Amino acid sequence: MKYKWLLIAIIAFAAMPATIWAQDVGGEWNGVVFSNRGTVRAIFDFSFDGTKLTGSAIAGDEERPLFDGKIKGSKISFVLRKYTGDKFVPFFYDGKILGNTIQFALTWGVGQTRQSVQFTATKVKRR
Repeated sequence: MKYKWLLIAIIAFAAMPATIWAQDVGGEWNGVVFSNRGTVRAIFDFSFDGTKLTGSAIAGDEERPLFDGKIKGSKISFVLRKYTGDKFVPFFYDGKILGNTIQFALTWGVGQTRQSVQFTATKVKRR
């Protein structure tokens, strides 16, 4: 009888939706991106609802909204768009949340001009 309840508890625990396992990424995160184009300070302001990630990012002097933001467990991803005229270059962010840090892989450009870097963002503690 004990084992029956244990088995039921394990099944119920495993069946919980992925949103329960999502990390709390809400709030401000800061990072520094080093690339062959120089150093850029990045500030992210994240909000989330279940597995949907929203917010904005400031890189240099430009603030941009997040597109296609997702969070699942400890994985986070979104796209920023840098517009030049009527065209844009997508910046793809894929990260892994590790406590109060996110290890990001950032990829941008198209074709032979595609580049990528890795950097870490740290959550800003609220006062």
